[in-house]
Formats: sequence, C-alpha cells, structure tokens
Amino acid sequence: MSMGLLDFILGRDATDPWPPAKCFNVSLDLRNHALNGISLDKDVSALQSLGRPDNRHPVRSGCFTYGLSGAQFVLLDGRINYFAIAVADDPRESLRAAKAQIIGPDGRTLKLSGQTTLDDVRALVAVDPATDIDDEEIVATYPVGRFTLEVEATLSGHVKRVSYWET
Repeated sequence: MSMGLLDFILGRDATDPWPPAKCFNVSLDLRNHALNGISLDKDVSALQSLGRPDNRHPVRSGCFTYGLSGAQFVLLDGRINYFAIAVADDPRESLRAAKAQIIGPDGRTLKLSGQTTLDDVRALVAVDPATDIDDEEIVATYPVGRFTLEVEATLSGHVKRVSYWET
C-alpha cells in the first residue's frame, strides 16, 4: 500500500502543516523538567517549535521522533509525559546520537557524549541510583523529586540513552 493511500485512509495528522524539523541540540533541564524548554505535561502543540517529527502520524501514535537530533517525546492523552535522548548511535534505533547536555538540579551542566559515564551523571544528580545490570547494559534510575531520570549505559559504564518522566 502506498503512503498516499495510507494517508488517505488514516487521514491527516495535526503535524502535517508544521515546518520540517531541523537538526537541533538537546538540553534536558532537571530543574524545570523540560527538554529544550518544553516541559512535561505540556500539550502536543508545544512541539511545533521543533518542527514536524520524522515519523508519520505522530499524534495518532503518541510518539514524536526527531531522529537526526536524537530526541523523542511520548504523549499520554495528548500531553507530553516522557522524553528520551540518544547519547550513542544504536543501529537498532532510529535516533542518532544527540549533541546534548543535562542541566542538573543545582544548575551545573553535563555535556553528553559517548565518553560520558554513569559516574558523571551520579555526580551531577547527587543521588545514588537504583541499578539493574544484565548481559547487555546497565540501567541506572535516579529519583529527581517526583520525576525519574533513567540512564542506559554500556557494561563499561558509558552512557547510551537518557530518559525522563514523571513518576
């Protein structure tokens, strides 16, 4: 089935008239619970400032993927309730490594790259995480007030992905 016919069947998406997304740097602010100034619980229209996402029908699917920028937003009942940032390229994911940073609860900034470690994140957040280790990765979960910061890392402790949501 062609995309034109599929679009006809599924209808237009609210993001269709939005301008195409441009590649952007990503900044997760733990003080304001916001990614690039867009805070959790905002209406989907707040994402228009980033442009139309890469994936088709994001409003219907509830997922806005900005692959080249390494950012993803997930909706619940039309409101943003989850952010994700790719820190390292993963061939299984559509997100590319972001040019990103986290602003900690005290205003300090941590630039994210393939060299960023779990120890770097722990020093920024200033709390000990709950940690789960399997044969592929380490997942460190940090409480940040009523929010959760989850960091996926390689077995050597290098950050791969950062996620953030209200608990």
